[in-house]
Amino acid sequence: MSDQSTNPVHVGLTNLSTSDDSKPPCKNSEKTVVLKVEDGHFMHDKSIKERSVAAFKEEIARAPRKVFIRFKVFDINAIYSTDGTVKVDFAIYLRWFDQSCIKVQKKDFGRTAAEYEQLWHPGVEVNNNQGLTEVWDADTSWNLKDYETGEVKYSQRYRGLISNEMDLRNFPFDSDVIGIAMGPKFYKEDKVIFEHDPDFRCCDTAVSSRLEDWSVATPVTVDFKTGKFGHRNVVLNMVVHRKSGYYLWKVLLINLLAGMFSWYVFLMPASDISDRINTTLTLFLAEVAFLFVIADKLPQVSYLTVMDRIILGSFVLLFLTAFETMIAYSFVAENKFFSSKTGPDNTKAEAVDMFSAIAFPISFVALHVACVWRAIWKRKQLVGLGAEAKTSLKM
Repeated sequence: MSDQSTNPVHVGLTNLSTSDDSKPPCKNSEKTVVLKVEDGHFMHDKSIKERSVAAFKEEIARAPRKVFIRFKVFDINAIYSTDGTVKVDFAIYLRWFDQSCIKVQKKDFGRTAAEYEQLWHPGVEVNNNQGLTEVWDADTSWNLKDYETGEVKYSQRYRGLISNEMDLRNFPFDSDVIGIAMGPKFYKEDKVIFEHDPDFRCCDTAVSSRLEDWSVATPVTVDFKTGKFGHRNVVLNMVVHRKSGYYLWKVLLINLLAGMFSWYVFLMPASDISDRINTTLTLFLAEVAFLFVIADKLPQVSYLTVMDRIILGSFVLLFLTAFETMIAYSFVAENKFFSSKTGPDNTKAEAVDMFSAIAFPISFVALHVACVWRAIWKRKQLVGLGAEAKTSLKM
């Protein structure tokens, strides 16, 4: 190693506007902070940008630079389930330590937006961005917090859409994990790693929402993971539950009452096939009309939701009710398949109706209870699973 590298380095900050006959004036009209480095053999000037980048390179030669992050969600405006997007309003708060800013003089670094933008920055991006807009300008975003430690803070507020594919199999008792995924655009984890800000507890992350159809569970979770391209990403996970009251009272209850009306046919004489079929057919058509009314309230997806299973099960039971009517009638009608040689068999017809009067209500109620209970059970499991719940809770 040469003697030049072993000499102590004396670092001082100066402004190009200061009088120095040995240095040419700065041609840039903007104020530029330079670093005068003396090591006993030479002197050269560096801009604050060059100094900040040099400090970063020197730091990552030993270990990745740590960038501390925290979130604040001002509002979840809307959740578009079938489109797989969420409209949000949130902010991120980053801080890191830049050695080039230690003891920098205020007169040489005026903390303007143009000067701040010369500093090193992790270059964060929202990985699931679907049309976000940055709200805060550079004057609001940047802050040299501590001249003694070189602590730099950067914050940004975003408004707009993020992608969030949802599994609607449990609709309308579904829950979901809304994730805001962020990471450095250019630096892999051997150079930059994100960590949650130790000055703030993750469980205290503020989340506000004015959603009428959803509730946000607390606390939220923050996950740090390495992406497939080697970048250290951070994901804010917010568990949301759909408020099911509307569908319970205005859809499922009406469907249940329509199904209960169909049980009346089992009390009618088996020989009165015309009235029994007309009653069942009327209820069937009423169910179809009701389905058209609520169609715009149901998600249009390729798989069956809980609501779909209940409604389709109701149609099947109504069809089986009509089929049961024909079976019971065949016992009392003359010259039919089930009729006896001696004539109508009312006893067997009544036995079929009696069995159906017990089996159909049990089946109908069991259909509703089983579908709803399973959906609610999976909703309870969702809490605490974080982003993994998107795959582990699929039905």
